[in-house]
Amino acid sequence: VRGSSAKGRTGTILKVWGEGDDASDDWGACCELAWGEPTLTVALNPPPAPPPTLGYFAFAELRLVERDAKVVAAFEESERRRRQAVLDESEGGPPLVLGARPELLEG
Repeated sequence: VRGSSAKGRTGTILKVWGEGDDASDDWGACCELAWGEPTLTVALNPPPAPPPTLGYFAFAELRLVERDAKVVAAFEESERRRRQAVLDESEGGPPLVLGARPELLEG
């Protein structure tokens, strides 16, 4: 690749220098590679997409691009079911709030 690095890229070899029916066309004077001729002709595959950016970010560093109402509703429903399951597993009555006076029953 002229002008850019092809390191790490993959491709398909189209022609190998000195092989095939037209091998004699690849030779220059005194049986050396003709000046300016590549040793391989390769069709490079497109470069891979960059990996996603992962990390920890403050809310101020992020901007909401899109919010799908269906996805939000599904998330809120799953959270509601999860919270209800946690409350159903607890052995007491209603959750204690600030100012409540609990009484120890066993002990």
